[in-house]
Amino acid sequence: MASTKQTPSSGAHPKEGPRTRGMRTHSKLSDFLFPLFVSTYRRRKQSSSEAANPSLQVLLHTQTPPPGYTFVPKGNVYITRNSRLQTHQSNKPVYTVEHSKTKRTLGICVPLDIHARVLDLAADTSEARGLAVAQKDARHARHAKAALERGFPYIPAQDMRAILNHAFLKGSGRVGRSGTVGSDERKVELAAEAHIRHVHTGYEGLLDSGMDREDARKLVWDRVKEVKRMWKEGV
Repeated sequence: MASTKQTPSSGAHPKEGPRTRGMRTHSKLSDFLFPLFVSTYRRRKQSSSEAANPSLQVLLHTQTPPPGYTFVPKGNVYITRNSRLQTHQSNKPVYTVEHSKTKRTLGICVPLDIHARVLDLAADTSEARGLAVAQKDARHARHAKAALERGFPYIPAQDMRAILNHAFLKGSGRVGRSGTVGSDERKVELAAEAHIRHVHTGYEGLLDSGMDREDARKLVWDRVKEVKRMWKEGV
């Protein structure tokens, strides 16, 4: 019986080797991913600050600043804030500089003449601003001390000093300087608890022995409450 050779019907793929199949799979994958990439990019662009402020644009840290612009790194709040403000007031764009991989903000690019003017202003006002900051810090220290005295009228003087110098130290990021903790009373309560836990219990020894932090806190909590009661009631 004679065999009949079948020819591929229209639309059918001829026999493929691994390379051909791989190319076709890659093509299908690209067809799927490219619209997804565009959609993601559009969503990011619309949700970014550029959409809310057309004068704000983004540069990657590997790119050269535009002509007439200079890079202002993060770190000096006064210089960054005033450089941005004066650039906006001049109706010129401010470029936010991001790391090309992490997208972390590294600083801004502003016109050279504006940056130079801001640097001069920063130098001229440095002493006055330093005095204002010192006065503000002193007010904050007095406020924190008063809050501790109200919350814990029988707190020993050495513990008062230790809490003020630790939990309320400027730039420490600790609870006394936190902007995420609500009331002053709550800040004082948390600062006192942390101090008692580290100084007046065996908490540090438990950590050194390898105990989990949360388990150690639970174990010393009764002692923390006892010291707090003594500082509040004097007994």
